[in-house]
Amino acid sequence: MLLLLTIGFSPFAQAAPAAKAKNSFDHSKTGFILKDVHATLKCEQCHVDGIFKNTPKDCAGCHSAGTRVAATPRPINHVPISNINNNACDTCHTSTANFLVKSYQHVGITGNCSTCHNGQSLGVVSKPATHFPTMAPCEYCHKNTSTFLSYQVDHLANGFIGNCYTCHGGPQAGSATYPNVVAYPSNHMTIAAGSDCNACHQNYVTFLGATFGHTPGSVCTTCHLPGQLSGVVSINYSTHIPLPAGSTCTSCHADPVTQPTPTFLGAAFHTSTYGSTAAAAGTCTTCHSGSYISQNAQTKGATHIPTSADCSTCHTDAAGTPANTTSSFTTFLGAKFHLTPSGNPPTGLCSTCHNGGYASENALGKNTGHLVTTADCVMCHTATNTISYTTFLGASFDHNVTYNNAFPAAAPASPLCGSCHNGATATGKKTTHVPTTGDCITCHTNATTGCPNCVSFYGVQYDHTNAAAGVAAYTTFPVGAPASPLCSSCHNGTTALGMNAGHIPVNGADCITCHTPANTGCGTTGLCSTFLGATFSHAAVAAGSCGACHQSQYPGVVSINPAIHIPQSSGNACDKCHTNAITGLPGTATPTFLNVVFHQNALGNPPAGLCSTCHSGAYVTTQATPAYSKAYTGSFNHVATTADCVVCHTAANTSSYTTFLGAGFTHSPGTYATWPPTMPPSPTCSSCHNGVTATGTSSAPTPHPAIGASDCMTCHTTSVLVGCPSCSSFGMAAGVVHNTAPYNTAGSCSTCHNGAQATGLSLGHIPVGAASCDQCHSVYDGSGSINFSTAAISSITVNGVSRYGMKHSAVTGRCDSCHNGSYIGQGIFGALAKVSNHIPTAIINTAANTDCTSCHSTTITIASGAGDWKTGEHMNHNNAQGGAPNYCVTCHLKGVTYLSTAQKISHNGASTSKDCSSSSCHKPLGRKGTAYSSWN
Repeated sequence: MLLLLTIGFSPFAQAAPAAKAKNSFDHSKTGFILKDVHATLKCEQCHVDGIFKNTPKDCAGCHSAGTRVAATPRPINHVPISNINNNACDTCHTSTANFLVKSYQHVGITGNCSTCHNGQSLGVVSKPATHFPTMAPCEYCHKNTSTFLSYQVDHLANGFIGNCYTCHGGPQAGSATYPNVVAYPSNHMTIAAGSDCNACHQNYVTFLGATFGHTPGSVCTTCHLPGQLSGVVSINYSTHIPLPAGSTCTSCHADPVTQPTPTFLGAAFHTSTYGSTAAAAGTCTTCHSGSYISQNAQTKGATHIPTSADCSTCHTDAAGTPANTTSSFTTFLGAKFHLTPSGNPPTGLCSTCHNGGYASENALGKNTGHLVTTADCVMCHTATNTISYTTFLGASFDHNVTYNNAFPAAAPASPLCGSCHNGATATGKKTTHVPTTGDCITCHTNATTGCPNCVSFYGVQYDHTNAAAGVAAYTTFPVGAPASPLCSSCHNGTTALGMNAGHIPVNGADCITCHTPANTGCGTTGLCSTFLGATFSHAAVAAGSCGACHQSQYPGVVSINPAIHIPQSSGNACDKCHTNAITGLPGTATPTFLNVVFHQNALGNPPAGLCSTCHSGAYVTTQATPAYSKAYTGSFNHVATTADCVVCHTAANTSSYTTFLGAGFTHSPGTYATWPPTMPPSPTCSSCHNGVTATGTSSAPTPHPAIGASDCMTCHTTSVLVGCPSCSSFGMAAGVVHNTAPYNTAGSCSTCHNGAQATGLSLGHIPVGAASCDQCHSVYDGSGSINFSTAAISSITVNGVSRYGMKHSAVTGRCDSCHNGSYIGQGIFGALAKVSNHIPTAIINTAANTDCTSCHSTTITIASGAGDWKTGEHMNHNNAQGGAPNYCVTCHLKGVTYLSTAQKISHNGASTSKDCSSSSCHKPLGRKGTAYSSWN
């Protein structure tokens, strides 16, 4: 009965027909609209026990275990709903007719998939049994929350590195595969036991692009045969060149063990043993037949010269003839047929190849201007004159064949030269050839043409005395002017070369007047070679008329060039400057406009106008002496000035205007009203002497000391400047006044006195340590000359000269740093060392930091040029006890020659074995006297 009741209340059971309501109550006014299954229920199924008030309106109010309304409850294996819209069922169950209709929205949910998709939740898709083994959360791969079918495994991000066979199968996993997982193929290459996929497949996105680590001695054909293994590059026999017997892949392809990224590309067959001359000679067509072009085995092109010879006949390597035209079979370019045994000498007709059809192969044919002939090329282009058939140049036609080996030595030739040299059969006369009826050999003699080989028509000289030439000739040569017949009777521009359009007027004079036999090459034979070199006779030219010809009127005549010639107002009177004495006219054969010095003639000495008219910088390239300007940078920089040149460059100091050197700038009157100027000078010297406008402080060859704000005349006073007020030299500065800033700063001497800017430490100077110059040397007081030898302390007069001693108050080191014999030549007296018979100092040296001052006073009296070391001298025995090594008798035994004030005693039996103190007689070890001062 209970079972039937439960089924009856199921929302999925067939509802009984509802009794027709007795009224038309609008249930929607309660806030709960009756529809679908709820419209088929009886009122009491929801309003239990007739209670209408507070009947739940939400799904969970009825469809939960323990509610008053016994509707179908949520199953215990329902997905957790704690986070689902306040536990509202209709968030997912959108149909009121059936709870199985559901749609879960994953918006905002990106993780913890296994909370629901765990294989326990009712109606929820979970990881199938065929899923590849993993404990990783679903969201690592399944990024799409609408379907599990869309996924992407990020092996690196999720740590799926290694043990690939767990999912992808392989020898270690048997035949285990998983849906949608790329599986280990059955024809995969054999891998070593224990190897994982990532040993080769290191991409983790695709199995393609794997790099196999080849081991030395691997046999290529184990894997690289056609169709043998999946994904392995294999040989394609249909396109691969035929393999020589005994060859392997590595014969041509680089050993994969040595390659970071192994590849079959880049193989070079001809660098292998099987592709060398010895192995491949005569077999080129095996590959170079046109069948293996895809493998870069090229074949002969359509324009290749006709031949049945093997490629290696011409395309040789180092062992071929000629040697290595192909760079060891790496190119077909560079082949030289005529250097091979087959082409030198040619074994067939040259025209077989040299017919114009193989010009692209460098087998040239006859050009359009070639001599008309049916003879084969080698008739003229012999091995001798074509450098063994490597060029067509140098060929010569052997005229001996025409003349039965007896080439004529003089005209007339038989047959005549013109019978061939008619412009059709062979080169004929040009249209500009001198008119003649004579045969070619009349003028083009064997001497000028190189016949019988006859290499050129050039070089011919017309013999004006040779009647055989076919034109009027002279019986003798030279002839005087006018010639008879006149030169111009032929040299008229028609019969022979005449005057050009720019020739100077001749006024009826014949050519020979200027173009003499001497300067035209005619000599005594009439073999005239040139019109150049003519010499015009200026004897009849009137003075002042040079410009009638020399103003660019006539090409070939030397003319004034206004662009570079200095401005001139003499018109045609060039001879104002270019005098006969300079040009050599009228008598010289080689007159010249060169060598003119403007300032040596009346127009330029003295200058009649402003020097800057010419000396502006525009005329520095004239063929005569250049008119240099202030801007000239050859060896000097000009002082800035607007004054004309002659203000400084006077006739007196420039050797009458022949040089710019020697000029002097006058500082007064001019820059300064009086000389010497009022001090400090205004303007300052450095306003001009700044290294740009005028000479400034230099950096070479000796750097100038830094001057700070001081002006030049601070040191270069009027008493040392040379030649002022023109001031030709700065002179040797009297010395920097060191009692003014910035030179009066104690300890700053070496800023300038460093040996570069000013005098520094002399060679052999005593060590100075950190001491500054002014600690010993007195500073300059503004008068006299500074002398570094005048160290300030203890002055004396020696032979009437003031002497100064060393200022020892500045010394912080040991005496023997200087007084060691190395510096005896320094200063006036020198740093004296110990005398040669000085008493031994071993006693003192046994104590640290002791030296001369242990015995000698620090106050030394200087007398007559030497220091008095005796002043304040006292012996410091340094607590010596006598005996070795400091024996008393070393110094105190009579007869000892050491220079000292030590008392010397002749003691009976005294010796090193009976030393004064160690004998127990004298103190400090004995009984008598006072130690170190008295014997008794």
